[in-house]
This record gives sequence, structure tokens and C-alpha cells, in this order.
Amino acid sequence: SKDATVDSKRKKLSTMLMGVTIHEYVRAKKMDHAAYLLKTTDFNITEIAIQLGYSEQGHFSALFKQTYKCSPLEYRKKHCLTKN
Repeated sequence: SKDATVDSKRKKLSTMLMGVTIHEYVRAKKMDHAAYLLKTTDFNITEIAIQLGYSEQGHFSALFKQTYKCSPLEYRKKHCLTKN
């Protein structure tokens, strides 16, 4: 269909311009912000997941671990700048 062709071209263009798909870029930005929140706030993991648009804390944690090679809680313990 025409929509599928437009979507395919849009995906190829975004990959050429940024080196990643739009979806990958947005997810990376969300994970960057999650890391920032974990380091600088005392929000719990579920609150951070919800703020970033994830309805399932488990899904958020899995993506975070895939990105940072540790769970959100482990990341906070290693990098926390505030006293919790």
C-alpha cells in the first residue's frame, strides 16, 4: 500500500540521517532521561516508568537493563547523587 511505502521511505531516511530509526532514537532519549531521574531524584522506578510513557514497569526495567547492562535500581545505587 501507499502508506507502507511512505513509512518505509521515512524509516530509511531517518536511519540515514541519524544512524538509527526514529523509534530507536526516542527510546534512547527516554533511557537517557530515566538515568538522569534515577541519579537526581528519589522517584521510584514505577513513577519514572510512568513519566516516560511506559505502562508496565517490568517492560521499562527490561529496556533499561538492555541499555545500561544493569537494572534501574542497580544503576541508582551505583550513580546516585542524592541521599535516599
